[in-house]
Amino acid sequence: MKETEVFIDAEYLLQSLRSIKGKPQNCNITKNDFKWENFVKCISDKCNVNNVYYYSARLDETENKKTFDEQKEFLESVENSLASYNFVLRMGKMIKTKLKNKSTWNDVRNNKDKSDITWVQKGVDTKIVLDMCTVLNRNPNINSVILVSGDSDFCEILNYLNSKNIVTKLVTFARKDSRLQMELVNSALLHQELNYQKLVDYEIVN
Repeated sequence: MKETEVFIDAEYLLQSLRSIKGKPQNCNITKNDFKWENFVKCISDKCNVNNVYYYSARLDETENKKTFDEQKEFLESVENSLASYNFVLRMGKMIKTKLKNKSTWNDVRNNKDKSDITWVQKGVDTKIVLDMCTVLNRNPNINSVILVSGDSDFCEILNYLNSKNIVTKLVTFARKDSRLQMELVNSALLHQELNYQKLVDYEIVN
């Protein structure tokens, strides 16, 4: 049986649920509606999954205790739902930064002094590339990897693994708000795109 490892860019996945194509009007998919075990089964097909790597960024507890606790509870629920796999949580950091291009949603804020400040993830992409690059060192029996992301920064690591005879599979979501870059798709040997109906068919969402 083929052995694979799954790498999930959580920010990309969760953002995609908000704007996924085919979603009925007024339908709101929350992160708590997502069935993680069914999702991994869907994207891994008949492969034996050794590890599921989940990448996110830790919120600042001192900034907002409530959202920090909510994130902690959510991550624990994801880990519990993927208990049948070897679940690996990899966390980057959240840092404050000034927006390069002020977006319209900032205009409705009352505090104008904070309107050009946002939170961004740091270190997440680096962790994904490092873990994918060293996959053969951890387990020489791995013959495929599955990456859930829409970031073209991962083209090089996909091409590298292809050169090592690792079957690379890219999993993306059909979104209303963005167009997937073909450079990323072409870097993977296999590509699976999910829309709302496919999530329903695989019972990933209700």
